[in-house]
Amino acid sequence: MKICLIMLISIIVFACKKKSDDTKILALNDMKTIIWDMTLADEWFNQISNTDSLHKNRKMNIQLYEQVFASHNITKKNFYISYKYFHFIWV
Repeated sequence: MKICLIMLISIIVFACKKKSDDTKILALNDMKTIIWDMTLADEWFNQISNTDSLHKNRKMNIQLYEQVFASHNITKKNFYISYKYFHFIWV
């Protein structure tokens, strides 16, 4: 009887656990768009860095990535989970 009760409680607990939105895999077309925007941000950063040596700041590049993530309503964690997923599939 105790074993059945423990199993029932554990099933309820694990079944009710809500999965975080951060672990969703992004669609392939969304990933293409995000990576394109990150490439554009990198290119802009490189152009600024070449013309003005004071802008050679890694933090600025990271801020640009964060702006790309914010514009697509995703998190850094969500992007990298999706990136690893698609990298694993295509390699």
